[in-house]
Amino acid sequence: SLLSPNGTTIYLIDAAGTVRAFPTEGHINPPHWNATFTHQGATVWDSQFKLTHDANVERVLGLDIVERDNGVTRTIAIDTEQLIEDLAADHDLSGLPPVDNPSPSNPSYHDWQAANRDEAAFYLENKRYRALTGSLTYIATVGRPDIAHAAAMVCRHNHNPGPKAFAAAKRVVAYLLATKNNKLT
Repeated sequence: SLLSPNGTTIYLIDAAGTVRAFPTEGHINPPHWNATFTHQGATVWDSQFKLTHDANVERVLGLDIVERDNGVTRTIAIDTEQLIEDLAADHDLSGLPPVDNPSPSNPSYHDWQAANRDEAAFYLENKRYRALTGSLTYIATVGRPDIAHAAAMVCRHNHNPGPKAFAAAKRVVAYLLATKNNKLT
């Protein structure tokens, strides 16, 4: 979305790529990009862009959405269990022994590089190292912030991964498998 410089129109691009213009009718106070709405402006905006929750959302972008309502509070949890299991299966890592921490203790990151191009090519092509680290980054971003640092460390070697980098990525997967029932609520 884009607010016109004088604050009179908001331009949005819909899913088909069509630009649509919506007059703000003076209900946004320019020049603030984080637009302050008056009560009337919020009502106009709400009528144009009403978000509804007509049905239970069960799965979005590979994530399971679990809703719990105990009559007092409603909890929504982002469940990455199926995503983790699919990642492990896709990379033939389902049988890894559990670990209690996603990062190795006292890692020496400079030793994680491949000794030569052939070794790096082996991990890049045969082990699909970049696909593995990309999946770990996605999981860390959307539902498991506890692996964010470990995922970032293995991604640092996407250009030249060696056996230690691959072992570290496998360790993150082993940790995820051991803690796959953890959910972000």
